[in-house]
Amino acid sequence: MDLNYKLKENYFLQLQLYFAKNDGRVRKQIIRGTFVWFIILAIVSVFAFRGFDNPFSYFFPLAALLSLIFFPSRIKESIFKEYQESIKAYKNEFDKDVNLKIEDAYISVIDIDKEVKFKIETVETIIETGKFFYIKLLTSSIIIPKDDLEDVNQIKQALLILSEKLKVNYKSDLDWKW
Repeated sequence: MDLNYKLKENYFLQLQLYFAKNDGRVRKQIIRGTFVWFIILAIVSVFAFRGFDNPFSYFFPLAALLSLIFFPSRIKESIFKEYQESIKAYKNEFDKDVNLKIEDAYISVIDIDKEVKFKIETVETIIETGKFFYIKLLTSSIIIPKDDLEDVNQIKQALLILSEKLKVNYKSDLDWKW
């Protein structure tokens, strides 16, 4: 299999978000962050209730309850921004034309200034989302954007055959969303 496509900044972001969300890190951060804010506001509300004539005595319990509703989306947004910043480490890879070759013994990724070969045995899993194929290796991952492919079904079939040949999991996660 021989593919040519251009790597874009958003591709790296989607890869990071996919693995972070699927390994449970994002969920843990959201639960922990929401719980911490709820506890802080609940403790403050206990102190505010010392005098019922204080207008803040009603604000903090309400704020504590509202934090359970609104903080998860705010924390998720914050995590998204963190990942946007973290992918800047890959800025030298953005907007490069890439040639991906999957052969019997190696997977080669060739761009304008380097060629990287991975042994085919290092493939851990192959993942299909709505917009990408990811080949997860022991040390890194390969991004294959569906939008840049001429025949997505042919590539999918080749990746299915590869997963069967290597006896690795082919995960279809077509409804994945951040």
